[in-house]
Amino acid sequence: MLRDTLRLRMSKLSPSVVNSYIDSAFGFAEDDYISIIRCNQSLQSLRIQIGNRLELFWNDVFHTMGVNINPGYIDIDGKKRQIDHLVQINNEILYMESKCNLDFDTEKTSASNKKLESVALKTCANRYAYFVPVLSEIPESISKRYAEQIISVNNILNMFDHPPFSSEDYFKELKLIKIEIIKDITK
Repeated sequence: MLRDTLRLRMSKLSPSVVNSYIDSAFGFAEDDYISIIRCNQSLQSLRIQIGNRLELFWNDVFHTMGVNINPGYIDIDGKKRQIDHLVQINNEILYMESKCNLDFDTEKTSASNKKLESVALKTCANRYAYFVPVLSEIPESISKRYAEQIISVNNILNMFDHPPFSSEDYFKELKLIKIEIIKDITK
C-alpha cells in the first residue's frame, strides 16, 4: 500500500508556470532562478520580501512628497489591520493595498476586497484601490476584472504635478537592483 498509493499520489507532478509581475519588473530570468535555487533559496519567499520592501519604499516616497497620512495600523471590529498606503493628494484621501500579485483565488479575492473596503471606510478615504508597484500599466485583462480599483506606477506618478522620478527610471533601477539581489543571495 505505502509504495503503490504514495507513488500514485506523487505521479505526474508538474510545477505550475509562474506569471510573476515582480519577475518581469526586475528582469529575473531562468539563469537567475538557477543561481537562487543552487543556493537552496526559495523564490517565493524572495518575491514576498521584494513586495514588502517595495511597500516600504513607496511609503518613503509618499512621505517625501508630503502626502503620507498613514498611521500604520488601525482597529476594525477588534482586529488590528495594517494600512499599506494612505495618502492625501489634491484634497482626496486614497487608501491603497499594495499587491504585486493579482492572481488571487476566489476566496482570497473576496477577503482582500472586504479588507480594502473596511479600511477605506474606517480611514474616511474618498477612494480605495490595489496599488501594483511592479507594473507601469495595468494589462487590460486585469483592468477588466478590477475596474477602477487598480493603480499602476504610471497612475500614481501621474497624480503628482512634480513626481520625484519617472516610471522609466524606476523600472530601470529595479532591473539594476536585481544584479545586487542575485549577488547578495549567491555569496
